[in-house]
Amino acid sequence: MVDVTPLAGLKNLYQLSLMSNRIVDIKPLSSLNPLYLYLDDNPIKDKTCPIKDAICSFWMLP
Repeated sequence: MVDVTPLAGLKNLYQLSLMSNRIVDIKPLSSLNPLYLYLDDNPIKDKTCPIKDAICSFWMLP
């Protein structure tokens, strides 16, 4: 997965795991409301959590 824009309309999430994709831009996810967002192993340049009050994980595999 590269484009996360279609996921922006999801509602009532507790967690969302998008690990091991080719996601670069996560700004479209800012409208989501999960408590946990797992973005591990993606080539994201700006590793700032796009969701206020969420816990985001950006761990990269070696």
